[in-house]
Amino acid sequence: MKKILCIGMLLVLTLTGCDDKPATTPNVIKGNGHFEVMNVEESEFTFDNHYDELIYTATKDTVVDPFLAIAISRLETGHYTSDAFLNGYNFGGITTSNGVKSFDSLDDGLTYYIRLLEWYYDNGMNTPAKMQETYCPPNDNWDD
Repeated sequence: MKKILCIGMLLVLTLTGCDDKPATTPNVIKGNGHFEVMNVEESEFTFDNHYDELIYTATKDTVVDPFLAIAISRLETGHYTSDAFLNGYNFGGITTSNGVKSFDSLDDGLTYYIRLLEWYYDNGMNTPAKMQETYCPPNDNWDD
């Protein structure tokens, strides 16, 4: 079954899967604010920015779907333009009881973000619908 996953108003990924199964390789993640559906083999895939490629590489030996990790990071950082990302290397809009989490380096922020997503996967939350309740405040549109 094909499913369209819209995150925010700018990112649309065509994913194979359903709400009960993790998504697999998308057919789209291209463009500057406008994304076109493409059918590409993973070996032919290219990225529009360095941060997407860093996330993709960091997830290669994990259970985390790299395209879901990229989509969440793009949403949470405003396509890598938020103060939390630019000044604190926060890839996921991660907050604690002390406020927005900040990291000392890009590598530290990315490592923390991927480990957090691994925790979600390890606890059976491997789709946006399953993550939403824990990951962010209640929002009926977050996993649409």
